[in-house]
Amino acid sequence: MKKILQKLWVWSEECQLNSKELKKKLLLAENKQGIAAWHLAAVNRNLEVIEILWFWAKATGLDPDEIS
Repeated sequence: MKKILQKLWVWSEECQLNSKELKKKLLLAENKQGIAAWHLAAVNRNLEVIEILWFWAKATGLDPDEIS
């Protein structure tokens, strides 16, 4: 999962996504069941992924209240 997230970050930089697009398409996106990466990482107790997502959230100015 970590390698996938790192690749997504590189692609987002190559596509030059702005903070708003990055938040919507990467940090707040949900799968077909309505589950976000944050929730999957928490359920699976994957601290490393949570730390990566948190770093990205800070880098894009994501408000913690936006994470549902």
